[in-house]
Amino acid sequence: DVSYAEDWQLNGKHQRIRLYSEHTFILLTKRPEFYKQLNPWPANAWLGLSLTGAEAPERQKAALDALRRVEGGHLWLSYEPTLGLLDTSLTGISWAVIGPQSGKDAVKPKVEWFERFGYAITQEINWPRVWEKKALAPYLETWGYSSLIQELPR
Repeated sequence: DVSYAEDWQLNGKHQRIRLYSEHTFILLTKRPEFYKQLNPWPANAWLGLSLTGAEAPERQKAALDALRRVEGGHLWLSYEPTLGLLDTSLTGISWAVIGPQSGKDAVKPKVEWFERFGYAITQEINWPRVWEKKALAPYLETWGYSSLIQELPR
């Protein structure tokens, strides 16, 4: 059985990120411990973690702690589809994407989930940039917020 790190090394994916430093590579996983196997990462790598808020708080914290152990690159969080409260610090996160679940059986988001997320962002010394998905707009209007924030990583 080939590990993630071995697969990436055998197929030259990690080396290509280094080789093409003029490009930005945005990666996303639910298993951030994989990234550490390939430390250090180059500056053009954005290493992401996918959380939905449906995970237990201990799992959220453990996953973000694993992400923070990555050397190099930039760290980002995908909080989508938002299915519950994200109850952990965003220390070290440079970019966050947030959005509700879509489809006819989608979980309707609660304003508390988004306000808590917004509060967590404002507690950081270097606030992460945020990209709110367009599907969030109708909920924001209902909750009294005027517009989407759509900031790209830099």
